[in-house]
Amino acid sequence: MRYTIARLEPLKILLSAVRLKMEKIALGIKDKGLRGNVLNFVTETGPCEEQIKNHIESLLQVFPVHDLSAAHRDEQDTYQTNCPFECARLYEKRIVKAFRIILNDYKVISEIRELMRTQLNEILYAFLKIRMLSKFSTKELRADTNLF
Repeated sequence: MRYTIARLEPLKILLSAVRLKMEKIALGIKDKGLRGNVLNFVTETGPCEEQIKNHIESLLQVFPVHDLSAAHRDEQDTYQTNCPFECARLYEKRIVKAFRIILNDYKVISEIRELMRTQLNEILYAFLKIRMLSKFSTKELRADTNLF
């Protein structure tokens, strides 16, 4: 269980980082349509981050770990941009890699790996919407309804 917690912690940190950065970027966007769609991404990825936190907490209740050092934030994560599409592109690669590490690791609890497959699909769908959004012009984004 300790091993599973150690594998889930970096993923939780990455999801938290992308959500915070995308929210920060969205709050600086003037266009209402684009801002709304970027905030939708933040909202859609929230449940995944919350479920991973819950998995970690439940594992810690079953097997309390006092000697496990806390995962440190990536010191090289100083990436700053005002473009939500660049931010999503960069973090998508990192997050998919973190998911793949968990999914391909036989030492991780099998139930957690199954749940991570579902979470990966949800995250990929959210990133796909952001990638599709980048293909529209600002004029098309200003339509009365959200694209998604």
